[in-house]
Amino acid sequence: MASGKTTFGRELAEEKGMSFRDLDSLVEERAGCCIPDIFAREGEGYFRELERDVLREFCARGDDFVLATGGGTPCFFDNMERMNAAGHTLFLDTSLPVIIGRLREQRATRPLLAGLSDEELESHVKKHLDSRLPFYLMAKERL
Repeated sequence: MASGKTTFGRELAEEKGMSFRDLDSLVEERAGCCIPDIFAREGEGYFRELERDVLREFCARGDDFVLATGGGTPCFFDNMERMNAAGHTLFLDTSLPVIIGRLREQRATRPLLAGLSDEELESHVKKHLDSRLPFYLMAKERL
């Protein structure tokens, strides 16, 4: 969640001479619309199932790549186990103030955050990070 996964992923892919993909972009390509529209039309459950399916297909390709996922991706189904089986996973351990600052600027484009006040945003982020941390710590490396 706003830890810099896409920025870091692009830089890492370039450094390693690998292809880079963003899971959210792959999901949007599959759905034919943006993630906020998927949430609005179909709900989070549908989005998470679609995300899981696209992740499975992408990981099964077997080629070398860097994939940035959404912050919730590791927390659903067997996604974290699948990513660990497919390759080297990294947890970008970003500080809470940095995450909150980034999300204040991006709030309108994130379906789970749109419309939250600053206080609600901070509470939401803390709650989600606490619940997601056990999944993030399953990554093979922490940066």
